[in-house]
Amino acid sequence: MLQIYIFGVFTTGANSTFQQTYNSLGEGGKSFFFAFYRKVILLIPLIYILPNVLRWGVFAVVLAEPISDILTAVTNAVYFRRFLKKKLPVEEGSYA
Repeated sequence: MLQIYIFGVFTTGANSTFQQTYNSLGEGGKSFFFAFYRKVILLIPLIYILPNVLRWGVFAVVLAEPISDILTAVTNAVYFRRFLKKKLPVEEGSYA
């Protein structure tokens, strides 16, 4: 079970980087939202839903954390890309 849990921990670095960038660019609300999204909106419901859906008992509860981490990292990456395009527009003629 520890291997499954640790699999999701790798995404924590990405989530932390995204959130710190939001903070450093003066968008602390977005940072708070993704922290809230990960733990409250995703994790808590998954802890209750997965054991009923998968019927794996404690193993399903352990899966809730990495699933929450991965879903948050994917959501955060998609939003972060759009956020940077709005916040830091690239000048026309630039090759970046």
